[in-house]
Amino acid sequence: MTKGNVYGERGPRKLTVQPNGYVTVILRRPHGQPGSKYITRLVRRLVLEHYFRPAFEDETANHKDGNKQNNCLNNLEWLTQKENNLHAKVTGLNRCHDETHHNAKWKDSEVVEMRMLADAGWTQKQICERFSISQSHLSAILREAKRQNKYL
Repeated sequence: MTKGNVYGERGPRKLTVQPNGYVTVILRRPHGQPGSKYITRLVRRLVLEHYFRPAFEDETANHKDGNKQNNCLNNLEWLTQKENNLHAKVTGLNRCHDETHHNAKWKDSEVVEMRMLADAGWTQKQICERFSISQSHLSAILREAKRQNKYL
């Protein structure tokens, strides 16, 4: 299983790639456990739990290379959710702070222009009128609370 394959008493188990990209396997529950006869488990967690250690309460399994289907032991690690989010941001897996985000209203070039105009001495009112943006949203962009890189 160090390469992400799962074996049962009768040989290899069927792995399923879920719509979110993660690989799962269906296992039989031990006798006496409540609930359904079968349970679906994430392969990444099984690999880490079997070959490394169980997760602490605040940990989640992370794919170091960002490939959700690469469940090799050397590609997996336990991280806190905060560390996992930072890893996704640093590696470019989570692009929540640019124009590709589904809620983005302005292109990166427009955000850069807003910041450059502010640096050049334009008032927030002038910038708001030029871009049809609320003062509170512009203020958040200018203090870099939105779109973290000053000049992207």
